[in-house]
Amino acid sequence: MKYSLSRIAEELGVSKATVSQVLNGKARSARISEQLERRIVEFCREVNYVPNIHARRINRKYSNTLGFLINRGIMVGNDNPFADYNLSSILGGAVLAAEDMGLRVIIQLYRKDMEDSCVFEWLRNQEIDGLIYYGLDIPEKWRRIFIEEHRSIVGIGIEAEQEIATVNIDNFGISEKLTEKLIADGRKKFMYLSGIDGSYVSDERKKGFLSALNKNGIDKSFVNVISAKFSEELAEKTVFEHISDEDAIICANDDMAIGAIKALKKLKKDIPKEIAVAGADNVLVGRYTTPSLTTFDNRQHDMGEEAVKLICEMIKGKKAENIVLPSEIIVREST
Repeated sequence: MKYSLSRIAEELGVSKATVSQVLNGKARSARISEQLERRIVEFCREVNYVPNIHARRINRKYSNTLGFLINRGIMVGNDNPFADYNLSSILGGAVLAAEDMGLRVIIQLYRKDMEDSCVFEWLRNQEIDGLIYYGLDIPEKWRRIFIEEHRSIVGIGIEAEQEIATVNIDNFGISEKLTEKLIADGRKKFMYLSGIDGSYVSDERKKGFLSALNKNGIDKSFVNVISAKFSEELAEKTVFEHISDEDAIICANDDMAIGAIKALKKLKKDIPKEIAVAGADNVLVGRYTTPSLTTFDNRQHDMGEEAVKLICEMIKGKKAENIVLPSEIIVREST
């Protein structure tokens, strides 16, 4: 015999609302006795009654759950997304902010071969109230559908625009400032290691670097720009094979800067006397390299927290906005 909420209430001699409140975990707030709660729960277990989760979602306005979608395209040379300091710190900030607001966060990885419907059904089935996206730029098809369906979406590390909310640091400005500091220190011949093609963060940091050179009249013929795809191993190989008479290496993230330091040590280069090295992101391990790494702060935890606050405001009707957090240079021994 298949049991419904109504049949359970009838057989137990209680109201349908009482059964529903118990199954939704609201027995205490509804002042239902522990004895009655236990009786209802045990009866449902005996008759193998499973609530219709989808129907419950449809009947309530919010699921009190946020989705966090990670684009696997950002991962180079590592299959574990949580080994990435940026991602784990951003997610930590988001989860703690969500906890403070009484929300849950569920995580999904995105691959190129994944059906687009997996992303949209998350929202359409009301499994989540809004979506935080981290990675390379949002595909144009997704962007169009999110806008048409008026979804609450916040992107971290993607290009700012009017209709999709974003949270970033000022990647251009802080990269320009870091480069100008090295120029002021007397550095004139640069190698620059950029990140993944199509990464907004990588592009902005490279633009900031080139802008500083242009503003300070540095001859571009003395500049060697190479993509090392945010990879420590590839950066080490690149520097080992391509370094010549440069007196500074600036990298679009700290992992590549650590790889550069490894290569320079193999080449018996004196850091920073002969050549300075600077990174970006302020990952934890950069404090403990030898020499310790000059970098700038990516404010990962703050970006995760701000993304949750912003998406909650959007769920309540606020328009999309773009948040840009200020950053600061952290000078250590490598420069």
